[in-house]
Amino acid sequence: MDEITVKFLGVSALGGGSKRYQVPVSGSMSVRGLLRLVSETHGVAVSPEQLAEQHLILVQGRSIADLEHWDTVVRAGDRVSVVPLVGGG
Repeated sequence: MDEITVKFLGVSALGGGSKRYQVPVSGSMSVRGLLRLVSETHGVAVSPEQLAEQHLILVQGRSIADLEHWDTVVRAGDRVSVVPLVGGG
């Protein structure tokens, strides 16, 4: 079975820092489904609703806002990164 790498950078819901998960997959799934799977299999409390407006979600380095949003399809070998939006001035 192949894997998708999901990396969380500084996500407060996970206690900050950097966390990486290898998620076994067969076939493809949406980013929404992937986050649910990570939550269920790794006990990580993240959902699209939690991340929606405060995080940048990247698939292979491209924002899901430029793709199909939460319905963006991911496959084995893909890298998904979740990064909090930080403002400053």
